[in-house]
Amino acid sequence: MIVYRLVRANRALLDGKGAALFAGRWNNENIPCIYTSTSSSLAQLELMANHEDWKIFTYVPHVMLQLTVPNRKIKLVHESNLPHDWNRAMPNALTQQFGTNLLNNFSLLGFSVPSTVNNLERNVILNPRAVSFAELVTIKHQFPFEMDARLVR
Repeated sequence: MIVYRLVRANRALLDGKGAALFAGRWNNENIPCIYTSTSSSLAQLELMANHEDWKIFTYVPHVMLQLTVPNRKIKLVHESNLPHDWNRAMPNALTQQFGTNLLNNFSLLGFSVPSTVNNLERNVILNPRAVSFAELVTIKHQFPFEMDARLVR
């Protein structure tokens, strides 16, 4: 499986420490994870949805990471199995605990959930604490990323 992650160029690591600093939709604080998407466009939309000032993309260098991840180690979570109100604009304790429970299973490399930005596409939340993570998840390509100026005006 190929997944994408749009990040600041100086934060292109796969350690999950950034997510551990702040609770996200699928993790509690102090739980490392790596948010990725199944398309580069969704990765861009997800990052834009979580930033208040899109102008940051014009003065802070960003890169699009293309990662390879083995399908067999990713748990596909169907929408019917997600907590109530999983797709609210703001994350809630139910989704955070749901994801944290999955991330505490170190035999699971990650899990796939529908995107709240576009529920026809999926995000893959990777677990850097998973057994053999470093051997199983690799950065295939790293592309410089420039936001189209029409999106930041």
